[in-house]
Amino acid sequence: MSEKGARIKQTLKETRERHSVFRLKIDASRLSKEKKDYLERLFLEKKKWFRNAVIASKNIYAFDYKTKTVNVKKQEAL
Repeated sequence: MSEKGARIKQTLKETRERHSVFRLKIDASRLSKEKKDYLERLFLEKKKWFRNAVIASKNIYAFDYKTKTVNVKKQEAL
């Protein structure tokens, strides 16, 4: 494989690692309707929270994308 091909392969591998997916198993039969609604809203908001954390960082290119926590301003609607 050429050097250029190796760089492309490495870049694609790093991209796949950054875009990893987390899977959760939630036993919905044991949740109340209120908790189900809350979780649904929570998952809808998670991308916004992460995007806002990246934007709020001082250097978006140096942001640690593998972080497990971000600061969130709590809204009254949640």
